[in-house]
This record gives sequence, C-alpha cells and structure tokens, in this order.
Amino acid sequence: MKNKFLFFMFACIFLIGVVSAKDIAYVLKNPLNPDPQFIEIMSELNYSYDLIDDSQVSSANFANYKMILLKDENIVGVPVDRYPFLIVPSLN
Repeated sequence: MKNKFLFFMFACIFLIGVVSAKDIAYVLKNPLNPDPQFIEIMSELNYSYDLIDDSQVSSANFANYKMILLKDENIVGVPVDRYPFLIVPSLN
C-alpha cells in the first residue's frame, strides 16, 4: 500500500506542467515538521517548493505555484477550486 501511495504521489508531481516561481506550495499545520518522504521525493525530482503555514493561507499567492500539496490535515481556506492540488491521505 505504501509503495502504491509513493508511486501515485510521484506520478502526480511528475505530471506538473510549466515552470513558475516555485513548483509546489506544501501547506501544512507545522512547517517545522514536514513529511520527510514528501521532501525527499520533491528534492529527488528537482522541484522547488515552499512550506506554507496554514495560518498564512489567506495571504499566500498560490498563483506563483504549479500545484498545492496538502496532507489530510484540517486546513481551511486553501483555494483548491482555483489551482491544481493533491491531497495525500495519512498512512497512519
């Protein structure tokens, strides 16, 4: 199951289109504790990313990113209706 999850995440990130300011906006409750697997995959694929605290969602300019990455945390206000996004379920 874990391998399927990582393959799915890799495939979604790999399908991101054109270059922008940063590739991925990784929105999370605690930017000091990002998921190491996400960071490893993004780094291996040479994608640039910003860690965005959920308290900064309202002031973040998501137009500067190719996609928004979220874990299945309770984060509100992320404009998933206007930008490409991926919500990854927890494996716990």
